[in-house]
Amino acid sequence: MTGIQSCGPWRDTDGAYLDVEAAISFTQAFQDQHGGGDCGLHWAGTSGWCLYTAGKEDRYLSGVRWPGAGLLPEPRLVAAFVDAFRLDPAKSGSSEQPSYRQEVQDFPMLLDSLAPYLPGQPCLFEEPQIRFADLHRRAYENRVRRALVSRAAAPP
Repeated sequence: MTGIQSCGPWRDTDGAYLDVEAAISFTQAFQDQHGGGDCGLHWAGTSGWCLYTAGKEDRYLSGVRWPGAGLLPEPRLVAAFVDAFRLDPAKSGSSEQPSYRQEVQDFPMLLDSLAPYLPGQPCLFEEPQIRFADLHRRAYENRVRRALVSRAAAPP
């Protein structure tokens, strides 16, 4: 794993609405084993986890497989899915994208479902720079949560 990212609901440059998403990037060695292009785990608030691969010439998310384990499967199920993919990409999961919820719908319920994955009480850091960075991260995390809840009350 080389990186983790997430984003709240947003509109792309074409004005299309995009729901909440998250992604886990894999190492270059993993990418080289699976086509040489971008690949990793992607989570969407509508269809859950998928593992995507793209050859160097393929478009983004062209070789995608879904585990079909629900919107928020247990981490061990996601890890087992990645292991199965590494053994036989074509037979792991499904190429059919599931639909567990509609975009813009049920944000409060989604946030409640995600709550167990939030970190517990924050660590207290003695070094001022680390403590500031942690407080800064938590402030933005709270801002995103408030934005998601407020948009759930008034969909775009």
